Amino acid sequence: MVSNPDALRAALMRTVASFRVGMPARGNDALVSFVTMLQARLEGTGSDAVAHPFLAHLGEIIAAQERGDYLRIADLLEFELLPLL
Repeated sequence: MVSNPDALRAALMRTVASFRVGMPARGNDALVSFVTMLQARLEGTGSDAVAHPFLAHLGEIIAAQERGDYLRIADLLEFELLPLL
């Protein structure tokens, strides 16, 4: 279980950085890692304060992935979700 919000932020920023530099495969892997860490944290705390905003943007993230719009994914993660962590 990840209890350190700094570890979540670092994982999220690795994801953002990968998408911004044009490495979508690495970004997608990092996104899966981030979601796994987030899930473990939420299960450990019983909190869903971050889960709801993440879920609210999940459809937009998936749509951006389908379009290959990795900068949009990076923007959503960095500017919408990072402040919530």
